Amino acid sequence: MIRENLVYFIGKQGCTWPCTITLNHYGTTDPIDLTEYSVRGQIRKTYADTAPIAEFTCTKVDEPAGKINIVLEAADTLALTACKASVDSTNYASADESGQYRYGAEMLPHRVPVKWT
Repeated sequence: MIRENLVYFIGKQGCTWPCTITLNHYGTTDPIDLTEYSVRGQIRKTYADTAPIAEFTCTKVDEPAGKINIVLEAADTLALTACKASVDSTNYASADESGQYRYGAEMLPHRVPVKWT
């Protein structure tokens, strides 16, 4: 089953998974200007998990255009449980649960340091 607003990220275990994404304002194709933000990404086994299994390396590529690179390194993907059957773009929605993970990237406003007086 494919649900709206979900992106399936398929990668081979033990390989580096790079991806460039563009963050747009909800419901539009207008990019979010990331100049005043930092970005981070995590992968978890379930949405309810409080601790990430791994952290994506996130780099802003084009701040005004909302483009970021997210990368999960080979050492991190090697530690993930692979699906029991081969998965590709034709059957990813039916992949077994053991090899499915949840991931997300988020924007964080830059924090201004507080001066204590």
